[in-house]
Amino acid sequence: MDVTNKVYRRSLESSRGCAEGVERALAGAARAGLRGAALASLLQCVGARADVPRVLRRALVDAAHADDVQVLVTRIIQYHKEGIKFPEEFLEEVMEKATEYGLPPHKQLGLLSLSQRTRVQDGDDLLKVAQFTVDLFKTEWPESEYAQQLTETQLVSAAGRAAALRALAPAADTRARRKALADALACWPHTLGSEGRSLQCEYARELLVSRAPDALLLLKLLLRRPVLNDQEVKWLAENASEAFINTIWVVLLSRCDCSEELLRNLLLEHKDLVQKEEIEEDLIKEILDQGMFIKMVSTPLYSSIVNYILNSETLEREPSPYTIKWATTELTKANYLAEAGHLQLLTVGIPTALHGFSQSVLYCKNMLKQ
Repeated sequence: MDVTNKVYRRSLESSRGCAEGVERALAGAARAGLRGAALASLLQCVGARADVPRVLRRALVDAAHADDVQVLVTRIIQYHKEGIKFPEEFLEEVMEKATEYGLPPHKQLGLLSLSQRTRVQDGDDLLKVAQFTVDLFKTEWPESEYAQQLTETQLVSAAGRAAALRALAPAADTRARRKALADALACWPHTLGSEGRSLQCEYARELLVSRAPDALLLLKLLLRRPVLNDQEVKWLAENASEAFINTIWVVLLSRCDCSEELLRNLLLEHKDLVQKEEIEEDLIKEILDQGMFIKMVSTPLYSSIVNYILNSETLEREPSPYTIKWATTELTKANYLAEAGHLQLLTVGIPTALHGFSQSVLYCKNMLKQ
């Protein structure tokens, strides 16, 4: 959405700083597709005493139709992917509103997976997950006798969940069905399958070896919150094969204690492929968001990260916290003086021939004396 959209700009201007008016105007912009980072920046620019969750709470209050709630659910999931966290109470309010307006349970499953409460192994929360999953499977597999006879009681047990996955996965022949499995597994508790690995791990492996164009999207849905343990992440990383970019995403989104080590090993092991692949900016941003910038200096991905930082300042795009000044400061603190000086040389247009190690170190030392 264009931030300068006349309707929402006019609403924002007419609010004259009134807190409720500002929230309502920005809630409308969010419903229209404004990204989370842009919304957060606007809140800072107008000096509003509100954050993104509060703006979406206003959108929830103003919701008058099921379509409004569906759009809100979609936006919450999108913002969560961008790193914005929402209070449990707010997520529960949204689900209550969704139920009130008759939003089908399977359309709420993605939202339910964001709740930390669904980590509970039994009780009311697990029963709710089971109910939503049954509705989802019956909707996506209408011709399957197994799906139509499936009950929430079966899915409350680990054996029942494993049986359901075994029965329906072979017939997951459409994008919607593959997404249904990813949504369900993201909500289910960590459920052991074969060979001591979880159902979530087995599905992640299946997606990693798949050549389906939606494999990465499905992995992101599956791992919208960490569902794999450290040993499973290590096993997937060690068997990355040519799907190493998607495996990097698995390592990052799993947020395990060994993520940094696994990521470095992957990059070094597949350095030739890293240099050939077009690295998407979302991947670089995720690495930076997880504080791994310095750890990447000696890897083949470092040049792509530097280009991302340079482009963030030279191209017209949403404001980024990862500026040249930030990167130079981080490099200097870590005693990477040559890299810090080299980055500064790149920004002032020094000829490539002068971008050597000695010149970089000298430049950085002079900069520190200023």
